[in-house]
Amino acid sequence: MPVEILVALLTVVVAPLGRWGWTEWQKRRARGSYIARTAIYAELAGLRERTGAIRAFVMASENGGGVPTPEKRIVTSVLYESCRPEVYNVSDTWQKQPATEFVSSIVGTVLREGQMLARVSECPAGDFRTACDALGLTTVYFRHIALTPTKVLYLSLTWDDDTWLDAHDYDAARIAVSRLQNLLLG
Repeated sequence: MPVEILVALLTVVVAPLGRWGWTEWQKRRARGSYIARTAIYAELAGLRERTGAIRAFVMASENGGGVPTPEKRIVTSVLYESCRPEVYNVSDTWQKQPATEFVSSIVGTVLREGQMLARVSECPAGDFRTACDALGLTTVYFRHIALTPTKVLYLSLTWDDDTWLDAHDYDAARIAVSRLQNLLLG
């Protein structure tokens, strides 16, 4: 078979199959990503309802890799958020916000101990307390989800009343984090 006929055959038959296969693969990948995102939002909404929180977030803290320095400060972002209907969404504006010393210490505590409960009235004056006061928050709970090569992922639940978390709330957060790990990390 002459080379020209072979090239023509490959061009007419194989190239469209390759494009079709690539397109189908991209569609399946997009569907899987959509299903995972939907499941993450559903998990956060369910946890928020079970605990009575006004917001549930999946947050990420990162510094671009390496040891934090004044030039490479830690920044935090909201990756996913579920909030009560009457509460406005902050995930659009809370992207790559520079972390203060207190927020950096929260991330460190979550990494070391796996979780942290913060009573806003007991937090030091600064950006974290100012933001919580502006949002009307009284209690914030953080729980470690995962540590990747580039970022720390953690759950954050917030309340606008003097909620005291009980064993049921901690257990619900633990179960939700396990599910979120599977959804976020595969």
